[in-house]
Order: sequence, then structure tokens, then C-alpha cells
Amino acid sequence: MEIHFLSEIISIQDGEETRDFEIAQLVRPGQLLVSIADQDSAPGKESADGEVRFLAVAHCEVSAGGRSVLSTVTGYPHCDLKNEEDEKTVSVSVTPLITVSEDGMKACMTLHPPLGDTPGLLQEDLLQMLAAAGIVQGIDERSLNKALEKATLQRQPVIGQVVARGMRAVDGQDAHLRMEVELGALPGKIRGDGSVDFRERRMFVSVEEGQLIATKIKETSGIPGKTVYGQPIPQKEGRDITVRVTEDALYNEKFGTVRAAKAGVVSIVKDSVIKVSSKQTVPGDVDFSTGNIYSKNAIEISGSVQPDFVIAVRGDVLIGGDVQSATISSHGNLVVKGGIVGAASNINIRGDADINFIENGTLHAGGNVVIRKSAYYSTIIAGGNITGDPKTKILGGVLVCGGSLITGDIGSGSASPSDISVGTDVKRYQHYQELHRKVIELEEETARWLQRYGAEAERSAKMIDWERELAKARAELLLLNLIPGSPAHSSSADFTFDDDAEIIVHGWIFAGTRLRIGNCSRTVAINQDKRKYSMDPMKNEIVDESL
Repeated sequence: MEIHFLSEIISIQDGEETRDFEIAQLVRPGQLLVSIADQDSAPGKESADGEVRFLAVAHCEVSAGGRSVLSTVTGYPHCDLKNEEDEKTVSVSVTPLITVSEDGMKACMTLHPPLGDTPGLLQEDLLQMLAAAGIVQGIDERSLNKALEKATLQRQPVIGQVVARGMRAVDGQDAHLRMEVELGALPGKIRGDGSVDFRERRMFVSVEEGQLIATKIKETSGIPGKTVYGQPIPQKEGRDITVRVTEDALYNEKFGTVRAAKAGVVSIVKDSVIKVSSKQTVPGDVDFSTGNIYSKNAIEISGSVQPDFVIAVRGDVLIGGDVQSATISSHGNLVVKGGIVGAASNINIRGDADINFIENGTLHAGGNVVIRKSAYYSTIIAGGNITGDPKTKILGGVLVCGGSLITGDIGSGSASPSDISVGTDVKRYQHYQELHRKVIELEEETARWLQRYGAEAERSAKMIDWERELAKARAELLLLNLIPGSPAHSSSADFTFDDDAEIIVHGWIFAGTRLRIGNCSRTVAINQDKRKYSMDPMKNEIVDESL
């Protein structure tokens, strides 16, 4: 066997220790590395070297005749010889001069000191090799010079030094309303570090006629990125918003300004709807003394809402006490200082809802929902996020939101499991549940029919109609896409998900809890604490990790 490249052992400093390191001659693609010395013997047969078997480990290949090994990259070769009785195994590998990360955003270089008295590489040589590898973006010539200096002057190997970086795409900013009146931070907002703002919502901010309330800031397109190969990386463009106002506010589309058409109190709903209304005050409870309340105004109730009473308003609602088996609807936002209690409690809010606790109630909000203490056996549907304090407790019930869910504990050792769905279009989810119930009902109905009338029932007109209806419901259930902002019906191959949607549990989550993110579902198998559940884009499944 003959080796066709040069190498030598040098001493290098590794921390406080000195160790040996093998450096080799730089080889190019197609260059011969090793071959069988006896040309009269075939591979695998006895030769002057005995029986020889080549093993190409990395970045090289055995020739078609099996008599030699060739490099497939520019780099530094290495071979190991292993003798076993009459057979020699020669393992050959090449360490590439240049490696590029899987995402194409980083190119690294490994550089050996020159052998003996041979001249070292120049910066021009390295630049040519980078160009030959197709690397054109973000080349760091200072890093190249440092690598050359270390390898040539200090005679130390350079391992994996970054010499080029791609340019990451800069996503555009969504359009938004810049408030020109001080509304304060909205409670339940998830900060950039993942924490939640739990300051109280500032309600009933007064404005004068003609006062500037907000200015629309337009979306930006962002900046595309590039890999080290110069390939473009598309950016995510900012999304526009549609600004809507009530009759008591004026929107100038040309200048993007919103002004009050009359004096009143202002509220903002789901970040893009601005309302100005008068404020109505109820100094005590809503009961037989007040009757039901129907109003265009915002309303502040210092007491509670007693059972069976109705509040239907267009402005914001602030309730100082509890909601006890009552009905509340609002085109604005809701704050309940006490709790929502009773199976007859039915709350429908177009904006955000901020509550202390809810027991056996139903709450629908178009925006975010803040739960400050607990949610027991209730149905909570939110178009945005559902956020709780790290001590908030959820027992049983169904919670569905278009964004993320953050809470303390979910479940207990004795409670019925909760159903938690995030990154889910709430209207499609409700349709999904209806279809699921329909499939179960039809399956049970056909089973009862067959049990009652036997095999002949399979050919009846009623059974044929049921089976046709059942097949249609199953097909729609299979194709229904629950991901917000995506087509309502897609094949499974087209399904995507919102990779920002997460379930964050600061306390304990108990076995049996059913989780959903978009179209994927999972049941928690064991009790766990301090977990974050999100989508794995490679596996397309829900995964969890410690907080």
C-alpha cells in the first residue's frame, strides 16, 4: 500500500497541556490519497502488503476498481491502518478546509500549518477556494488573516473558524395604532422575554371633542436575507390592519389619524377598533332595582350582577363585584374584579376580558383573556392569548385560543382532565366539535339500526342516506384546517402551524390533560412541572421542554 500525501506530527498547546497533533498536506477533489502498491494483485487478494481493504470514512471515495481512495473535497487527509491476521483495513478520511452550516448561514475554515519548509497559503488562495466553493456573501477577511497568522506564524492548527456569515432576513413590522392618549399597558400582554404584564387595565380614559386619539403606523416590508452562497432568504412582510371606529370617532385614512367626534371615554378593541362613548355608572348591584341594562355607552358597575340579569352594551364594562349566572355582551372590553360564577353565566365580549376567576361559566372574547386566580370547569374561548399568573389554576373545562396559553397549574389528581387548544381558529374549532359530535351520533344511530333490523337494514334507503352523510362528515373532519390565517380546508400535506403558539405551565400539569396546537394533538402521559409545549417543525408534532 502506498500513501500519496505528506503528513507530520507537531506539538500544540491545549490549555496548560502540550499534545501531539497530526498535520497534513492540503489535497484537492479527485486527488489520489492511498493505493495498493502491488499492481499485479486485485483488491481483496494477497499482495505484497497482504490482503488490503479500503474504508472511505468521510469526504473521500474508493475507486471503481477498489485499488485506491480519492478525495472528494479540498481538505486535510488522514489514514489509519488496522492489522487483523492476514487482512489490513485502511480507514481514510478528509477534514474539509471549508464547511457550511445546514442553513447556509455560516462558513467555517480548518487550516493546518504548512509542512516543513513548504510555503503557506496566502489570503488570495483562501479567497479563491471560498469562491470555488460558491461562498460569496459575508466573507470576513480579518478572520481569514487571523487564521493565516495562527497557522503560518504560530504554527498552530485552526479548527472551525468562522470566515463568512450570511445575512439574516429582517421581518417587516405589522401596522399598528400608536395611541396618542395614555391608556397604559394592556394586562395580559406577553412581553418579549415571555413574561406577562399583569397591571390593571386603565378604564374610562376621557377625551375631548376633536382630540387626537391614535395614529396608524403603516406596516413595513422588511429586508430579505442571503445565505453565504448568495441565495436569497425571503423575509416575512408586515401585515396591514383595518382601522375601524364607531360613530363617535373619526378616522382620516389619508393621514391615519383617529379623533374623537364628541367628548366621552375611549376604548380600543383588539388593537384596531376605537370607540368613544359616554360613561354610565351603576352605584350598586344590577338587580331588580335597575333591571336589565341595554346601552350604547360604557358602563361601570360598583357591585355585582345578580342571577338572570342581562347587560348588553357597546362600550367597555367594569364590574366591581361578581357575575352570578348572568348574561353579559359588549362590543368593547370587560374587567370583572370579582368572579364569574354559575353554569348560566354567559359572557360574550368582542375585545379583551380580564377576570379574577370563573367557575362553571362560559366566556367568549374576541381578544385576549386574563385569568388572575382560577378557572374551574368552564369554557373559555379567546381569539388572542389566554394568560394567567404563575399561581393561576385551571381545573377541567375547555380552553381554546388563537394565540398562546400561559398559566400556573393545569389539573389535579382528582379533577376531570382539561382540554387546552392553542394556535387554533376558534370558529373552525367550534365547527370541528360539531362535526365530531355528528360523526359519533351517526355511528351510534347506524349501530342501533343494524342491531334492531339486522343485515337487511344495510340495504335500506335510511341506512344508505346515513352512510352517505357519515362519509361526508368524516371527509370534512379530516380536511378541516384549524390553523388561524390559513385555508379552511387543506390536505394534510398542506398543513402548517403557527410556530409562535405555545402552552407554558409554570406549575404542574397533570396526566390526562389533552393538548392541541393547530392541527396536532397530544395527551399528557405523566404529571410534570414547569413545562413549555410547542410544535417541532421537523417532526410536525407537539414537544415539551423544561422552563
